[in-house]
Amino acid sequence: MNAVKIVFNQVFRKNLKSGGWWFIVLSPLVLGLIMFGIGYYMSSTTATPQVGVVASAPIQQGLMKQSSDSVKYRTYASQKSAEKALADKKIDGVLTVNAQTPYTSQYLSRQGGQEVSKNTLTANLSQLNTAAVAGELHLTSAQLTKLLTPPSVTTRNVSISDSGKMTTKGGAGESAKYLLAMAISVMFYGFLLSYGSMTAQEIATEKGSRIEEMILSAISARAQFFGKILGIMALMVVQIVLYAIIAGGVLIVGRNNATIRGILSQVDWSMLDATFIIMTLGFFVIGILSYTVLSALLGSLVASQEQASQATMPVVMLSLVGYMAALMSANGSTPLVNILSYIPFLSPLIMPSRLAVGQVSSPEALLALGINVAFLAIFTWLSAKLYETNVLAYSDNSIWHALRQSWTIARSERGRAKTVPAHEK
Repeated sequence: MNAVKIVFNQVFRKNLKSGGWWFIVLSPLVLGLIMFGIGYYMSSTTATPQVGVVASAPIQQGLMKQSSDSVKYRTYASQKSAEKALADKKIDGVLTVNAQTPYTSQYLSRQGGQEVSKNTLTANLSQLNTAAVAGELHLTSAQLTKLLTPPSVTTRNVSISDSGKMTTKGGAGESAKYLLAMAISVMFYGFLLSYGSMTAQEIATEKGSRIEEMILSAISARAQFFGKILGIMALMVVQIVLYAIIAGGVLIVGRNNATIRGILSQVDWSMLDATFIIMTLGFFVIGILSYTVLSALLGSLVASQEQASQATMPVVMLSLVGYMAALMSANGSTPLVNILSYIPFLSPLIMPSRLAVGQVSSPEALLALGINVAFLAIFTWLSAKLYETNVLAYSDNSIWHALRQSWTIARSERGRAKTVPAHEK
């Protein structure tokens, strides 16, 4: 245990002080800040289009009442005065409306001015035209309201079991769940690219500098294996805690910001239930652990730091398959995605998304999580055994050849251990 602690402290403290780790932590924040700044600048500098209206007084008053963030109407007494304002760049367009029903209109837009959607103008005029026609037909306000009331459509999202039982799903909450699942998947994929490379690089550097022999003369390979994994995981935890603190600070400071409120208001966060959150976080933790163990195993197969990219490539490709399948799950369930969502390494990326959109139930997701936990335990034990064989083996062959060689050596050593007489052990 002391040896594991020594390796843990060395890996954790060395990377915590390195510029590379801080680049991993700060680069997503800087990128997010730049994207938010661009969006905020564009929204704050984009003025509401100004449209001059030349029409009868009732039409002008009706359009003025419909002014919004998408278009603001201004009245002019004549076509000449409106066109002069257009030439002076005081307005972005001139809307001339004939008062006879059905209304006909002409819109002149200024080149270089703010664009106004034709659909917006049509919708605003349609309301006034309908009211004018209703007046000509002597319809009461109650009759006009009944005429304009659109039909109501109630939707239900259901899942049908093999026995034919229909269960209603909370469709209103799926957007919040899917958003959380995809956000975690993106963070998951980003962590894999960063920390998978860091884990493999950590081991490959020590092997390439030939100091591994000295290290393993003082501690066991198994202690080094678990110490490095725990050190890398601790760095991930620190990064997540930093992000949580920053996110909390942004929400507290920016709760009065219209842009932030607009983003948060798009999702019904109250629909996020505890079961879904716990299940999603469980897949995240198990998935990160699985890929970290895989990165450590593959890193032990290379002979030098220059070959570290060979060790990270299988991790990147495997996680990319899971990430793409998670994106595909939003468009419907397929037999292939169903199978992949139960396979370790892929399941942590796919299953949260499927659970979010109601393609699987909580017991099915729990089954997949259990499979991943059992696999992680077996895979970690096997990787530790292979690590003991690989860490002092140097080969210029491909990583797959090294893996086969390592497996052969491990099996032969296990066979020799069984044949050694008890008094010689």
